[in-house]
Amino acid sequence: MRRRSRRNTTLLNWRPESLQWKTARSKHRLNYSKSVQHKLREEVKNAGYQPQDLSGYENHYNLKMNKCFVIIQSSKIDASGIFVYKTLSDAFEGKSYAEYAWLNNKGKKYWEVKPFVCTVKLPSGNEKNCNSSDEFEELIKVYMSE
Repeated sequence: MRRRSRRNTTLLNWRPESLQWKTARSKHRLNYSKSVQHKLREEVKNAGYQPQDLSGYENHYNLKMNKCFVIIQSSKIDASGIFVYKTLSDAFEGKSYAEYAWLNNKGKKYWEVKPFVCTVKLPSGNEKNCNSSDEFEELIKVYMSE
């Protein structure tokens, strides 16, 4: 009976230095993410947002751009209506990439009222105006995904 020898090509192509590099890169990303979250908490607190406010933030490290972006959203409800504000910026440089502001007029449905500010700076450097929250969210995906 003849035995066939098998080669494990995965082991033959394995390079320890590439594994170490990937592990170091993952650790760097994790440390970077932790430092971003700490900085964001400080920034939100320094901006005067309180736990009872309708506000929050989301951060994302974009590998292609090698930057961490944060979107901060704040909503206020008072006698004049509902006000929503969103801003997208670089978490460390503070550079603004997008802004959205919307105020609901009394007596109108939310979909009947366009935002009074809705601009996104595209990676090309061009600025794009938008007409809705959905369009704003679609335009900022280039920063908040990948």
